[in-house]
Amino acid sequence: MLSIAIFNKLRKEDYTILGGGFKLEKKEIEKLFDGKVATYDQNHVVIDWQDSRKTLELSIDNDILNLLVSHRDYIRNILKHLKRQTNHTMTKETITINRRNYKIFI
Repeated sequence: MLSIAIFNKLRKEDYTILGGGFKLEKKEIEKLFDGKVATYDQNHVVIDWQDSRKTLELSIDNDILNLLVSHRDYIRNILKHLKRQTNHTMTKETITINRRNYKIFI
């Protein structure tokens, strides 16, 4: 399951992606998430978006991350939705990849 939590911040915005042992190059991560990678290692990636006033923290399992890398449009649609969202309400979205349903809590 992919969990997404949003918090408002006043200044610099960090988007943190947590995953277990995924291996993507810095340029691949920047291209995938349309942001600038501040720091990263095998288990943790911090991406900065200067145009947003929110912090996004993702907890991604390896198999889900691999599916999202294979289906990049899902990530782009989720990020577009998050950038538009301005309140603290939580919404639930369901995506289907390879006949499996995944619930995304935003």
